[in-house]
Amino acid sequence: ASDVYMCEDPATRSLRVWESAAPTPPPEAATYHADPRIAEAQAGIDTMERMVPEMKAMHDDTATSTAEAIDLLGMTFRTHHFDGMADVPTYAAWWERCDMAPAYTFHREVLELVGWQCPPTRWHLKNPPDLFCLQVIEAVYPDVRFVWTHRRPSAVLASVCSIMATVQEMSCAHIDRSAMGPRYTELWARGVEAAMEHRAACGDDRFVDVHLADLVADPVGTVASVYEAVDWDFTADSEQSVAAWAAEHPPGRHGDHRPDPDEFGLVPAAVDDRFAAYLDRFDLSGGDR
Repeated sequence: ASDVYMCEDPATRSLRVWESAAPTPPPEAATYHADPRIAEAQAGIDTMERMVPEMKAMHDDTATSTAEAIDLLGMTFRTHHFDGMADVPTYAAWWERCDMAPAYTFHREVLELVGWQCPPTRWHLKNPPDLFCLQVIEAVYPDVRFVWTHRRPSAVLASVCSIMATVQEMSCAHIDRSAMGPRYTELWARGVEAAMEHRAACGDDRFVDVHLADLVADPVGTVASVYEAVDWDFTADSEQSVAAWAAEHPPGRHGDHRPDPDEFGLVPAAVDDRFAAYLDRFDLSGGDR
């Protein structure tokens, strides 16, 4: 999504995978790009990719990529990530109704720590399960702005299920792949509904909408429009960083990941029906655009 382009802007600070895994001691600007934790985190990623070679096509990750909030929230034992690691439906049900304020408060404290000696101070973050928690996030981060990247769910849920199944099968004796599609359809439908309800109540001022198809077709122009919407300067350095990242990371550079929806009990038309309000609201009824 837009994060993979925006995170390369030298005027913006993003939490990196290696920092997320080991945030203490706080990194220092002078040794930031040579911190030994980078190599340690990359070794773990390399091991995973040797064990599961198809993982790179599913999720292209490096130690210096932008990290989701899963590790930091997991340190408070409040994270959707655990549901992705193993088949734990009772935990997943608890997570949806638990108080996330302590988790995001901890998240902010860690960002303050890791950014203490490493400018810039403007943060760009990503985490899809934030859809469930927008009200809490606004309370913890009063000046937050949300960039919501839109894609037709029926086009992506098979990939989501495939990644989840691949990871869960490393720790579970049996995974019912055919049940994953309906389960994750409902999960993400609830997340989207929660976010839409919150947005309807608080207004659109904090939100910037990006269609994935537009981002893929014109990364520089689309990110420039995001910067304009949030009143950030899209400098020559910003433009160069976005363009360079796009040129170095074309879609499918590690192979296409196109799992069969049938394997996961997914019927695209039924998924579209479940997300009908979302598709209509964000002009996705005719496809990904």
